[in-house]
Amino acid sequence: SITQPTPHALRALAAMPVFLLVIAKGLTLMESWLKKRGHFWQKFSIVVVTLYLVFFGQFWFFYQNVYPVLYAQEWQYGYAELYEKLTFYEQEVENSDFPIYVTRKDGRPAMYYLFYRAVDPRLTQQLGKFVEKDQSEFLSFERYHFVNNLDPNGSYPSGTILASSKEDSLRFSERQAVDFIDEVMGKRGEVIWSIMRIL
Repeated sequence: SITQPTPHALRALAAMPVFLLVIAKGLTLMESWLKKRGHFWQKFSIVVVTLYLVFFGQFWFFYQNVYPVLYAQEWQYGYAELYEKLTFYEQEVENSDFPIYVTRKDGRPAMYYLFYRAVDPRLTQQLGKFVEKDQSEFLSFERYHFVNNLDPNGSYPSGTILASSKEDSLRFSERQAVDFIDEVMGKRGEVIWSIMRIL
């Protein structure tokens, strides 16, 4: 790839026209060879088209039904619902400045926060010079703090809302007094986010 300094899967894309020409030439040669054999060409064409449709049907079923469930976590499924619920809890306690901590267990929560809250990019560009970041991702924005892990020995003010994986939340609750207030479920019925409040 010209624009990427590291190896990338799309590097082979530039070679595709050559591969397509070779495949097309092979198909035309096979077609002329089979036509010389008479009715065999028609039967062969029906078999090839049928196989193609069967394989395409299997692919489409997997793409529409299996893949979204198996790989939802790879596409950071759950952030939309997480931020919807956190917005609700923010509005539930009016005139409160309690902090909200979201762990970075699934990638880049700050990016999804900015996206789902429709934050003006000009604002983030202005603040970008002053906000602590990790690999260009904000580690805090407004009342939100994006952390690698929740610190069970940390000092969190009462009312603080925390969002993390179920496992991390359970470990955290062994050392801190919390109230589990909500969950975000994955496509397979597993808990992917636990939302809790410091008592």
